[in-house]
Amino acid sequence: LPDELLELAKGGGKMLLRHLREARDEPHPAWNVPAINRDKLKRFRRSKYFHLECGYEDVMAAAKPAFSSLLKDLIALPTDVAKEARLDLFHACMVDLNEVNNDEDLDQGIDTEECDFFCGLLEQIAHMAGLDNIDDVLAQRDW
Repeated sequence: LPDELLELAKGGGKMLLRHLREARDEPHPAWNVPAINRDKLKRFRRSKYFHLECGYEDVMAAAKPAFSSLLKDLIALPTDVAKEARLDLFHACMVDLNEVNNDEDLDQGIDTEECDFFCGLLEQIAHMAGLDNIDDVLAQRDW
């Protein structure tokens, strides 16, 4: 036990119990992640955020379900869920986008224009999901 808790224990059980209750009510620094902004995510999902003219139509159409799923899943999470759970959804989206890039039924994979558009979308969505850095997710892409 930390020295502070040992001292509280020496002072009596009530003091220790009070300290533990106060500590429970304060979030641990590792959990200090902004809440998911569901309202913004819902508005974003309803907007025309996905512009098919930002790249080859077949690639854009194949990639749209990955973003739709990401938005739907983020909205379904508790707003105070841990950062890792949020990042897991972004990693799953990246796996889906990598599959689009490698889809042999498409005329081509994800090119530079689409790459810029998709990365920008992911960063916008991450911000609304209370994440300030998704570099690890973006590093997973094979396009």
